Amino acid sequence: MRTNYGFIPDNEIKIIKIPDHPNIKIGDYIPKLFDEKIDEPNSHIQLIYGSKIINLKEGLGNIKWPSYFRAKRSLHRVSLPKFLCPKLAYFMGYFYADGSLKDVYKSKLKTGKFEHKIKVGDEFLVQVELLRRLFKSLFDLDVKIRTERIEKGENYYYIEVTDKVVYRFITKIFDLPYGPKTGKLKMPPIIFNASPELKKWFIRGVFDADGETRAFEYYKNKSLIKPRIRLHMKDYLFVKQIKELMFQSFGLNFNGPYIDKNNKATCIEITKINEIQRAYQQNIFLHPVKNWRLRKYIGTVAQKAVEKT
Repeated sequence: MRTNYGFIPDNEIKIIKIPDHPNIKIGDYIPKLFDEKIDEPNSHIQLIYGSKIINLKEGLGNIKWPSYFRAKRSLHRVSLPKFLCPKLAYFMGYFYADGSLKDVYKSKLKTGKFEHKIKVGDEFLVQVELLRRLFKSLFDLDVKIRTERIEKGENYYYIEVTDKVVYRFITKIFDLPYGPKTGKLKMPPIIFNASPELKKWFIRGVFDADGETRAFEYYKNKSLIKPRIRLHMKDYLFVKQIKELMFQSFGLNFNGPYIDKNNKATCIEITKINEIQRAYQQNIFLHPVKNWRLRKYIGTVAQKAVEKT
């Protein structure tokens, strides 16, 4: 596998499986999926019970969990999670950091339609394949990995889906705005009130999206420089909350937050090797490339320590 910094042998890439448990029931959130400002009669979210179909608005008084959801006239039949589980916590952590939601109100002004478009991606195909599997597991959606940017010379594979049901679930249940989220992020209550184990999976998603560690493939034949694990985002409050959760859930004390004036962003980081080793042992990175970089760096440091004795 080629990166911007060198080469990683494919046989050294490790895929870490995300478990289904522990989980907690989310609660009766179906009524929240209805938005009277947007849901016109020809675009209502519908609940599918076998051969029976009802509009969400009509069933608000007495709702049973349907087999599927869909927006009227949409080809997508979508399942929605009943439980907050590691897969959903991880997916939403990743989406918080690196996903995007089209501004439905701006799209209405521009095109005459409320476009519920969702996008998420990564520079490495192996990571976007994980995201594609999560779309299937969580929402029963078969999504395509887009390569247009790769073909233009950009390092970005992505998934782009237009689906009102998933869009509404992401925004209403996880408190994301209808559109750009920069400057508006804060820890969603569903995560803030979750168990420490589920908080860990949310944090792992955040770090897989916007966290970083040294590119070992560049340094492996050079002198290793100071190690670090860093999170770099534009939302100061959210980064500060992540730092607090890192200590509560992982027992890791990150430095910061610092303001990076050049990039107009906020970062937290750890640089002590014993802290970095503890982070690796707890799988702070599931991202196959970031996990490999951290694993190889720690292995090299350990080997050099043995050679000195």
